[in-house]
Amino acid sequence: MIAIFLLARALDSCYQSLLARGIIPKWKYDYVLLFCCLMVVTGYCYANEPGCMTPDLNRFYLKFTNESISDLQIRSVWIEQKNKQLIKQGIAPTDPLEYLPKLKKFYEKHGKH
Repeated sequence: MIAIFLLARALDSCYQSLLARGIIPKWKYDYVLLFCCLMVVTGYCYANEPGCMTPDLNRFYLKFTNESISDLQIRSVWIEQKNKQLIKQGIAPTDPLEYLPKLKKFYEKHGKH
C-alpha cells in the first residue's frame, strides 16, 4: 500500500516537473488519468498477485467485488498460470487459496474438481 502511495507521489512529481519546464502542456483530466493508472496496478495485483497487496486491502477488494465461486476459480487459474512462469524463473510460487478464503471454504466443503 505504501508503494502505491509512493508511486502516485512520484508520478505527480514527474508530471509537475514536466509542466514547470514547459515540456508538456497542462491537461484538464491529468489526475483522472493518474487515478486510472493506479487502479490498473491495484486491479492487476488483486487479480493476479494478491500476495503483493496488504491483507486489509485484499479483504476490502474481496468484499467490494462480491465475486462468485466461478469468478474465484478463474482467478485461481490465473494465479496458477503466473506461478508456472515464476517457477521457471526460480521464484517460489504462492498458494492462490491463501488469498481466496471463500474459494478455500468451498473446496473444503465440496472438494476440488
